[in-house]
Amino acid sequence: MTALPTHRLTSMRRDAGLSLIEVTIALSISAVGALALFATMGTASHADSGAKRRSVALHAAHTIIQDVAADADTMTFNDFLTQWNDPANQVYQIEGLENPNAPGGNALAVVAIDQADPNRIGVSVTISWLDHGRTEQFVLPYTITEIER
Repeated sequence: MTALPTHRLTSMRRDAGLSLIEVTIALSISAVGALALFATMGTASHADSGAKRRSVALHAAHTIIQDVAADADTMTFNDFLTQWNDPANQVYQIEGLENPNAPGGNALAVVAIDQADPNRIGVSVTISWLDHGRTEQFVLPYTITEIER
């Protein structure tokens, strides 16, 4: 019977299982991958909540513009200007958005009327809100071209 060379026996023993270093490296790589996955989920969640807030702001601005347009259809020019130049009618509270100037309070939408052009009335709705510690703003312009004089 011939004996096998010793280097060959050593080689066979080493291939029989994983060493502690190999297991540690594999776990480290898996942990880095898991952390990257969780970081991506956090970023996606942050972006999603920002998009929801923008959607609330856009919906509120459109609703206010619809109110203004309805008044333009039913009021005379002077009545319309009296109505919408009154500060009490220019500010709306928007539920679901936080006020950047009063944390914890509702965000505000401000209606501005521009009558520089005698043939049309410019209306803009500006909404500012707090989003993850930053102030965001949305402005929706609208032009009224026909109103009874």
